[in-house]
Amino acid sequence: MNKLLVELYGNILGFLTLVIERYDRSNDVEGSRIHQEDFNQALGTEGSEKYQEYGGKVSAKRIAETISRFCNNDDVEKFASQLIFAIAIGNLDMHAKNISVLHMPDEQVILAPVYDQVPLRHYSIDGKMALAVGGEYIHANITIKNIVSELLSWRCCSFTGEKETTAIIYSWLETFQNTVNEINPGNNVHPPLKTTIQSFISNLLNGKSIGRI
Repeated sequence: MNKLLVELYGNILGFLTLVIERYDRSNDVEGSRIHQEDFNQALGTEGSEKYQEYGGKVSAKRIAETISRFCNNDDVEKFASQLIFAIAIGNLDMHAKNISVLHMPDEQVILAPVYDQVPLRHYSIDGKMALAVGGEYIHANITIKNIVSELLSWRCCSFTGEKETTAIIYSWLETFQNTVNEINPGNNVHPPLKTTIQSFISNLLNGKSIGRI
């Protein structure tokens, strides 16, 4: 369904629609398709193994190491920022299939743009992250120390010392916090969602665990 039809469909039914151009398509590429490979494929896993708890074959560290090997340090840092963003908003479903690389026509391998980043903590589910963070699965229990420990375990790019890594994490969290503060959610948004995310980020910045809702 093309962009015009999506907008028309939404207008007719009275739905708000968000139309996003596909990042794995380009008129400059023969056949227009850019090959995307998710990390279930890249790490040789399948099905429920996209969750670290099921088999332990995937982890943020393994993903980071693979990105470091085939992409570049900028992409490792982008992945780190995506992981911290997922923590900040309560996205429990950042599993291996929701992280991908693109194989470009010039044979470069780059981290795909972020996708499927959705807050989930306010739902009645188990409250566990798809990928452990510094050994911690329970989102409510995660602290800055867990995040620092996780990034340091990757042993790559800027994550070489505790002080430097902590500063990077704080900088990203403060950016997320400022952005959330400026957002005015629509009427269709879960009412306490903004304040919930604000509390997650504030708790982390204040050295506390994310906490329960």
